[in-house]
Amino acid sequence: MNRERGDAHRTTLEDDMGPIQVIGSGATINDATQTALDRVGDLLDDRGIVHLVREQYDL
Repeated sequence: MNRERGDAHRTTLEDDMGPIQVIGSGATINDATQTALDRVGDLLDDRGIVHLVREQYDL
């Protein structure tokens, strides 16, 4: 599924990527970083695993 999304957006995914890879876009590097962090936050909330991350990192 990830490869199909990458192909649809003409993006090549790394073969040895970590458990989660999120791309952000924006006018500046700060905007792009914030977009990526917002997306990963939404992803973790949607999957119901945000509590595991909080426990792991004492957040």
